[in-house]
Amino acid sequence: MTTELPNIYYTRDEIALHNTEYDYWIVMGNKVFEFTNFAHPGGWIAHMPFAGGKLDATIAFSAMHGNSGSVKSTLMSHFKGYVTENGERTIADLSYDRRWQQNG
Repeated sequence: MTTELPNIYYTRDEIALHNTEYDYWIVMGNKVFEFTNFAHPGGWIAHMPFAGGKLDATIAFSAMHGNSGSVKSTLMSHFKGYVTENGERTIADLSYDRRWQQNG
C-alpha cells in the first residue's frame, strides 16, 4: 500500500529556524520531520546535531535503526514536508519517495 505524502515544502532557511530543544526539525534526504514533542530514548542529545537541518540525519538514522518498519512508521508520523530550494518537487524527490516506500 502506497501512502501519498502531503506536498508541503520548506526552504533550508525555514528549517534552520527550528533548531532548539523545544522546537526542532530534522532533515533526512529530501524530507523534513518535526520532533519537537518526541521523547527519544537517547534524549535531545541524540537529535541535537541534526536540529534545524544542520546535518542530514539519514545515515545516522539507518545506522541506529536499520530498516525497521515500525521505526519508519513512527518516523513518518513526524513527517512535516519536503526540503526545497525553489518551492517545487523534483524528479529526484519522487524517486527517493519510491525507494523509501519500497524499503519501509
